[in-house]
Amino acid sequence: MVHSDTRVDPDVLTSLFKFFPELTSMDIPTVVGDDPDFRFRVAEVIVSACPKLKSLRKRDIMEDEEKELAFAFLDSMKKDTLESLEFAWYSEETEEISWALVHHIKSVRSLVFEECREISDASVSWMLRRCPTLETFKISPAFGLDAEVVLPLGSLTKQTWASNKFQELQLCVHLDEVQELPGEKELFFSDPMPHWTIDLERFYRQIGALTQLRVLDLKVSVDSNARGPDGYYLAYKDKSLTGMLTLEDRNAGRLGWLRLLEDLKNLEEFHGSFNVDAMQARFEFGQREADWIVDHWPKLKFIELYTKPEDTAFALSPPVLSMVTRLPGLNVCGAFSGAYVQRWG
Repeated sequence: MVHSDTRVDPDVLTSLFKFFPELTSMDIPTVVGDDPDFRFRVAEVIVSACPKLKSLRKRDIMEDEEKELAFAFLDSMKKDTLESLEFAWYSEETEEISWALVHHIKSVRSLVFEECREISDASVSWMLRRCPTLETFKISPAFGLDAEVVLPLGSLTKQTWASNKFQELQLCVHLDEVQELPGEKELFFSDPMPHWTIDLERFYRQIGALTQLRVLDLKVSVDSNARGPDGYYLAYKDKSLTGMLTLEDRNAGRLGWLRLLEDLKNLEEFHGSFNVDAMQARFEFGQREADWIVDHWPKLKFIELYTKPEDTAFALSPPVLSMVTRLPGLNVCGAFSGAYVQRWG
C-alpha cells in the first residue's frame, strides 16, 4: 500500500515504484508543484512501473484540488483496467468525472465518493447508464456543509442503468413538493396513475431490478435550514421515501410500490429515509408490509425505521416487532435527533 500522508519528492517517488511491479492498489500520492505536465509524467511513470494497478484512492485534496494528478492516473492506465476508484471530498463544477472514466467504463466495478462536496446529477446519470460492471456505487454528502450532491429523481430515471450487478448502492435523492407531500386529491390510485408518481415508480422499479443488492442506502435531501416542530434541524432520518415501503391496494385506492422490490432476495441492510413515523396518511407501514418483508427479504439483518425526540422512549410498533421475532438477527435501528443510540434485535 502507498499512502499519501506525506509529501514525497517526485524524482524519488518515480524511482521507487520500479520495485513494485505487483502493486494493484494505492493511494494517489501527493506531488509538490503546480506543473500539470510534470504531474502527468509522474502518473505515467508509476503506471508504467505498476502494470497490475487496478484500484485507486484519492484522500488528500490539499495539493491537488483540481484533481489533475488523479485524472492523470486514470488517463495513463491502459483502457479498461481500472476496477475501483475512491474519492474523498470530491468536488466538480462540470462533468469532470465522466470524462476521466470514459476509458474504463467496461472495467470499473466500484465508485465511492466519500464526504462528497459537489457532483453534478449529469455525472451520476452518466456513470449509472454507461458502466455495465458496477457492483458498488456510493455517494455520501460532506457532513456539516451545504453539499451539492442531491439527485432529482428525473435525472436517475431517464434511462435504464447499465449494470444489474449492484451489491451496494448509496444515493441522496431529491423529491419535489408533490412527490414528498402529495395533496389529498393525489393520494388515490387511478388509471392512468397520477403524474407525480411516474418518476417514483420508475426509480423503485430500477432499484427492484438490482437482484444482487445487499446494502441499500437511500436518503431524501433536506434543506439545510429546515427545522421540525421541536426546533431541531431536520435530517434525512426525519423523512420517508414516499410509498417505497407501502403495499398498493387498488380496492382501497391505496398507492404503494413495495411489491416492485420483491426480487431483492439478497438484501441484508436497508438504510436511509424510511421513518415510519414520518409516513404520510395512506402510506403507513402496517402488518401487511411487515409480513411482506419477512416473506421476500429473508436475509435482512438491518433496517432503519425510527426517529424520536431525545426525551421520548422508543417502542416498536406491533408490525415491526413481528419482523424482529420472525427474522433471525434482524436489527431495527432507532435514532434520536443526533447519532444512533438504540437497536432492537
